Amino acid sequence: MREVRGLCVGLGAGGVVVCAVLASAIVVVGGALPITYPAFRVILWTTGCGSVSGLLLSCLSLISSRSFVRGEHLDLAGARRVRRASAVCWVNSTLSAILSWAALTTVVSKGMLPGGFTGGAWAYLVLVIAPAGLAGVLFFAGRALFPR
Repeated sequence: MREVRGLCVGLGAGGVVVCAVLASAIVVVGGALPITYPAFRVILWTTGCGSVSGLLLSCLSLISSRSFVRGEHLDLAGARRVRRASAVCWVNSTLSAILSWAALTTVVSKGMLPGGFTGGAWAYLVLVIAPAGLAGVLFFAGRALFPR
């Protein structure tokens, strides 16, 4: 069980660092996009960072889950809460990523992004979907750490 406690903290703390890097990159790359109307840039930042918030909450729930392991005892009710929280965070991150993709696609289709899908737009799309993928990885890691 000591390994479970260590893995929870290691995965969670590593994820928090990745969240900081991804949020910074989303703001920088999203700010570099030459969007005609600044309001759409704010929408892209908000939805992009919303996908990072789901990952961040998933990391924090994984870090806090180490308190449900004491010695050789696992608190099953607490483990179930962590599993549910990870699922909700994954869904939150995925829905935010979908909204951000839809917002950028709308901006491009309406001609508000000169040049269409440039390298910066594709980089932004990859940065937005990465937190949803990582939240999914943390969800399945939490399921493996805390079986039914």
